[in-house]
Amino acid sequence: MKNNRATIRSALLSITLIIVLTGCSSEIKRAIPDSEFPITWNNGFTMVDLLESSDNFVLTSKADLAQLINASWYAEFDMINTRSGKSSFNTCQNLFDDSLSSTRTQQDSAYSAYLEFKIMCAATKILINSRSSKASYIPPTVFTENTPNIFPKNLAVQTSTLESKRLLKDSEIINWSDATPITSYKLLSNEKAVYFNDGVTQELEVVGTGDVNDDSIEDLLIVTRDSLNDGNYFNMRLFILSVDQYENWSVIKEL
Repeated sequence: MKNNRATIRSALLSITLIIVLTGCSSEIKRAIPDSEFPITWNNGFTMVDLLESSDNFVLTSKADLAQLINASWYAEFDMINTRSGKSSFNTCQNLFDDSLSSTRTQQDSAYSAYLEFKIMCAATKILINSRSSKASYIPPTVFTENTPNIFPKNLAVQTSTLESKRLLKDSEIINWSDATPITSYKLLSNEKAVYFNDGVTQELEVVGTGDVNDDSIEDLLIVTRDSLNDGNYFNMRLFILSVDQYENWSVIKEL
């Protein structure tokens, strides 16, 4: 009788375990205790392509990222409003040492190209300082038709500082779609998509992942390329996003 009770107890425990695992699989499959999610850089991380010697540079580990800081770019930019007044940037280290929030290219026509270098240098630095994660709630396909309804409002196109301040201050606007209703969407890959609004195009792409804020949960780096269809505006932004097990997305940092 004692053995029968033990057998029944064991069977009930097994059934309970199966029910728990089945019911929670969407939450625990990427949050396994004692697991580790290493830092990744994805197709959206274009820093290597921006180097003068890109053909000879291969990223195989996190340690390789540090070499990107002093590597020469394939282009040199003449800058104004730097710490040194007028200056030239052709490495990430130049940019880190001498740039200010007001720094711009001497030629306005070169600024859009410079943004790619600026954003990728920032992404490189963030990845270098990131850690592996113990849990992740980032979905396999980040960008879906529903993404504007769950991503923070910061993702909305902001063509001026005043517009940005108004957006962030408005408590009734919560998500991206509240500020910019999306009219159509095109998925280019699991890591890249384009969203369209009347007169606005936004291309989003995954840059990498890692634990940026030391909470042991994997964070997401994405880049947005925002443009007005009349050709009068272009901007490129880098976001560090966090998502929890309930699909609540938040902005850790915007660059």
